[in-house]
Amino acid sequence: MRLHLAGTYGYKEPIFKYKPPYLLESYISIRPWQLEYIKSPYCKGFILDSGAFTFMNSKKNAKLDWEEYVMKYADFINKYDIELFAELDIDSIVGLRKVEELRDLLEAETGKQPIVVWHKSRGKQDFLDTVASYPYVAIGGIVAKEIKKSEYKYFPWFIRKAHEYGAQIHGMGFSPLNGNYGFDSVDTTSWVGSKYSQLYKFDGKKLVPLPKKKNWRRKVSCFVFNEYNIREWTAYAKYLDKRGG
Repeated sequence: MRLHLAGTYGYKEPIFKYKPPYLLESYISIRPWQLEYIKSPYCKGFILDSGAFTFMNSKKNAKLDWEEYVMKYADFINKYDIELFAELDIDSIVGLRKVEELRDLLEAETGKQPIVVWHKSRGKQDFLDTVASYPYVAIGGIVAKEIKKSEYKYFPWFIRKAHEYGAQIHGMGFSPLNGNYGFDSVDTTSWVGSKYSQLYKFDGKKLVPLPKKKNWRRKVSCFVFNEYNIREWTAYAKYLDKRGG
């Protein structure tokens, strides 16, 4: 399993220091230094997210010029020769039919197939149609809790079907702390432990949450806190990459 650290745009020094093999960043957040890093020999894989999640919870964004957004997104992809990038999965704002139109536009402008981000509302048949037509798909709605933890047990079916069609499958925003269901790749911001005062330690095979100490976040800056986690999560990502799952 390829573990992509997501949301690292504010951590240039730790990223170049510890060299995580895989990153994911949003189109609206990506920094020039990240573009440098993903073209370096240290980075084995990168996924560009469309930034769609930013717009999910605001209906006023339905009035945005989405065609213009896609054109700018495509220009960025072409300029920096981004190989893996997600579609605009804004079903909840504009509906699936419009999402498909925007996907077609993105394909036409880049000459590449995007990662199609499937949502539960699209239904199982849509998923099967997607994996039959696209080489890389993702399951979305995990972070937004469209898919509840009680439904994670269905992930193996989706993964199996994707593989039957020869497609790779990504768990969008799925932390490996929730289990290894067999995704080809996942991305997570769980390394940002400062938010919950949570540090992690890689024990050689897995990440172990360290016991929280009283007031330790007051004694350590967020940057230092998260730099430590980047080191441990990078070690885990390298282990998963070497193990192959």
